[in-house]
Amino acid sequence: MRRPRRVLMLAPEPVFTPRGTPFSVVGRLKAYSDLGVEVDVVTYHLGQDVPLPGIRFHRIWRLPGVRKVKVGPSLVKPWLDLLLLMKASLVWKPHRYDLIHTHEEAGVIGVLWREIFGCPHLYDMHSSLAQQMTNFRFSSSRWVRRAMEDIERLILTHCDSVLVICEDLRRYVEGLGYGEKLTLLENTLDYSFLWDGKSPGILQDEPNLPRPWVVYVGTLEPYQGIDLLLASVRTLRDGKAWTGTVLVAGGSHDQVDYYRGLARELGVDEVVSFLGTVGPREAEELVRRADVLVSPRTSGTNTPLKIYSYLRSGKPIVATNIWSHTQVLNPDVCRLVAPEPSDFAAALGELLAKPGLRASLGERARRFAAERFSDDRYRETLLAAALRAMERKSESCAA
Repeated sequence: MRRPRRVLMLAPEPVFTPRGTPFSVVGRLKAYSDLGVEVDVVTYHLGQDVPLPGIRFHRIWRLPGVRKVKVGPSLVKPWLDLLLLMKASLVWKPHRYDLIHTHEEAGVIGVLWREIFGCPHLYDMHSSLAQQMTNFRFSSSRWVRRAMEDIERLILTHCDSVLVICEDLRRYVEGLGYGEKLTLLENTLDYSFLWDGKSPGILQDEPNLPRPWVVYVGTLEPYQGIDLLLASVRTLRDGKAWTGTVLVAGGSHDQVDYYRGLARELGVDEVVSFLGTVGPREAEELVRRADVLVSPRTSGTNTPLKIYSYLRSGKPIVATNIWSHTQVLNPDVCRLVAPEPSDFAAALGELLAKPGLRASLGERARRFAAERFSDDRYRETLLAAALRAMERKSESCAA
């Protein structure tokens, strides 16, 4: 089976913006580029092109009034996805592409074009479309969930290969009966290639903030547990066990304002600094300068993308012991605690008070990442999933 030479990728996301799925999409593009595969990627009008050899961005037309797209499902996404279909139809040239690679709900387009044009379809499943309805509190209607379950099964039934990003999704798809199509590809890629060589902005001059630094990098969605983190800091301060500064990077203006208000209510605003949205370089720099890294997530099943960069950094990690974390992390490489302020505070307090423990725990995390994750393995896994799609489609045509 020959390698794919040209791929059409459909990404219903603002690629690139510094958040979960767009990071994952760019990771796939980087791997394809390194493999010498040309990719036409059709995506939303928002976001920045990433200059990679062989990668061409095709953006949908601007929808009036839409200046951002929130994480998860929203009422505006169906309109954006309709524009995505229209743009993809203009980009598409029959017999040009060896593979259609779709992300999330764009899998429906992949199913349609596979049937019409006979092109192999690789579906990239970053989360369950049905579970998104409740995870993001979009709809509690059982009819809406049933409709999304039907769409999800349609995609899984009629695609040729499925990529999933975490162990939880692997089990989920296997449970639905599609295990023979599965490839697990965790978001382990080193994203430092996104650094543009410019000044690191807010970190150009190291902030004059007391050490040690507790750093969180990511979105500020409710499930990320920022309220848990702030409550933990309050517990430490009440117990006179707090020293240092908490740096929280990420979130929209409204989210940052909300959590700043909560920090004031809890009396910890003097030791917590909200940096807002930062670029990839700034995020990596924050992780590098941290003394302790935290992931206080309280719900969800997908592994946070930040966990892989946390591990590579060689810095100690405190995370909640929910499945979202434990499918990758273990007690040997981080502190895993119950998602309760007292437990999280106790783990933070221990690490803040013991520099030697921080160093040893961080080194174990770094070794774990080096042994388990590599960019070469990432590229090989993506290629295997693409070849599987092409092979299965060839077999179905022959039958």
